[in-house]
Amino acid sequence: MPNSCFEYNEKYSNLILKAKDYNLLDLKELLNCLNILEKKSIEKVKISGNFDSCFVMEDFEANKKKSQIKEILFLFQSITKTIEESRIAYTAHLKNLVSGPALEIALSCNFLNAENTTVFKFNEVDKGLMPFFGTIQRIIRLIGYSKALQVLLIKKSISYQEACSYKLINQETDNKLIIEKRRIFWDKEFTETFTYYNTKIHSKEKNNLPAFKAVLSSVFEGIICDYYAGLDIEKRWAEWLLLNKT
Repeated sequence: MPNSCFEYNEKYSNLILKAKDYNLLDLKELLNCLNILEKKSIEKVKISGNFDSCFVMEDFEANKKKSQIKEILFLFQSITKTIEESRIAYTAHLKNLVSGPALEIALSCNFLNAENTTVFKFNEVDKGLMPFFGTIQRIIRLIGYSKALQVLLIKKSISYQEACSYKLINQETDNKLIIEKRRIFWDKEFTETFTYYNTKIHSKEKNNLPAFKAVLSSVFEGIICDYYAGLDIEKRWAEWLLLNKT
């Protein structure tokens, strides 16, 4: 299944990410590749290659209608949900900078294996954007809402050492099970934490405030829902942000 951005090595059950810039057609091809793998008699797939990636935003500029934006976002979440819901166990093998769509693909895998040079970069809000593939709902359930808010809005990165301490990098506990079992309650601590970050962002960020609002709202609304309802909420805020931006 060769492609300019993706290549599957049959011998080693290895899906290789080859490119940095992904456009809409590339991601459609990736979803097709994942669906083909579902039909094969394999139990495990390794995803490796270049995880420092970005999405070609011109595709959103060319699809300004609300229905088209909805279709694109549905495609993006279909990619990560296909990995999450697969009978195949996916392991992402990471090193160096991990960002953009490839970061979201990695976080949808069952297991993360990483070298000590790995840095997770969450820089979408600095571009007036937010993650598109459902990462907000995953990260708040994998590392907790307080750390997630700090990472997504303030630090915008996770070092290898931090990822280990958060147990984000693991080869033992299936991330899918962690996401399914995580229960977060809308209690006093959550309200106070959210209020703190909401106040801090409004006092510091002016130019990119819509992006911060979209992330904050995705966390605030999505965290008290079940995971899949949270994904729908996240998609709605991504749609709002893209329609206002484009």
